[in-house]
Parts: sequence; structure tokens; C-alpha cells
Amino acid sequence: MDNTLKKRKRLANQKGQISIEFMLLLVFLLLYLSSSILPSVYLAAASTQEVESIGQARIAAQKIVSTVNRLQDQTSGAKQTITIFVPKDANILCNSAPDNEIGFSYQLQGTTHTPATACENDDDNPADSSKCTKIITVNTTTLGCEKDPIDPLVLGGQSVDIAITKSTGQSTGQTTVSVS
Repeated sequence: MDNTLKKRKRLANQKGQISIEFMLLLVFLLLYLSSSILPSVYLAAASTQEVESIGQARIAAQKIVSTVNRLQDQTSGAKQTITIFVPKDANILCNSAPDNEIGFSYQLQGTTHTPATACENDDDNPADSSKCTKIITVNTTTLGCEKDPIDPLVLGGQSVDIAITKSTGQSTGQTTVSVS
């Protein structure tokens, strides 16, 4: 009888040891997964946010260009005000004639991933991987911008109203882009 009691105690100790080893194994597995998967998730989230911001900046610039082109068919004095959203770390650019350009620049975040594919063929300096710049040329008009080309028309992180007015110039109509 004494022998049976010893066997039961030994068996109970072995079951307890197996449970502790299983819990330790489970803890190590969870630590491994969290240290290898979570950084990838955070990196993917940052990349997604960056691509979304570049897309929003591109939409804002294209909205201005579309409005300028639409006003070209209007009479002198025609005016349209549009509201655009410019994401944080982005700027809307406007270069007057003879360049006639509307564009955006986006400061890429300091993460270790490669720049978004939306910036592979950017217009400022392909070797500069810290900034994405896209320029859209307005071919149908003489463009007048309210600000100097060095200063951005709109700073990022805000919604703004843009007033676009067609006025009569010397020999051709000029479309003026200004922030309301």
C-alpha cells in the first residue's frame, strides 16, 4: 500500500512538471510571435498610412488642376471655390507661367521601409528618398499663383478653400489660383 501511494505522488509530480513545461513553452512561443510579427504589422500600418497620405495629396492637386481646366472654358471673371484636404507632411505647390504647374510634395516618414511605389518616379530628385514630389502641368491656360513657387500654396494637415478665378490678361486669359 505504501508503494502505491509513492507511485501516485510520483505520477502527480510528473503531471505538474509537464504542465509547467507546457506553460513555459507556450510563453516562449508567444514571445517569439510577438517579437517577429508585431514589428511587421506596425511597419505595414505605417506604409499604408503613407500611401494614403500621398493619395490624398495627389487628389488635392488633381482637383485644383481639374477646376483650372474647367474654368478655362468660362468667361472672364468666372470664379470657383473648392475645398481640399492636404494631409500632414504634405504641401500643395503652384508654379506660375511659364511653368504652369500644380503639384504636391510629401515628406516621407523616417521609417526603415522603402518609399511607397507612388514615389518611385518623383519629379524633384529621384535620389532623394526622403521626399515625394509630383508635378502636373496645366497646358490649357496661363497660370498665376498667389504665392512664390518656393513657398507652398497650402501647408499640410488642414482643409482649405481654394479660390480659382479666370481673369483677362494682356493677350490671353489668366487663371489665378489663391487660398481663400
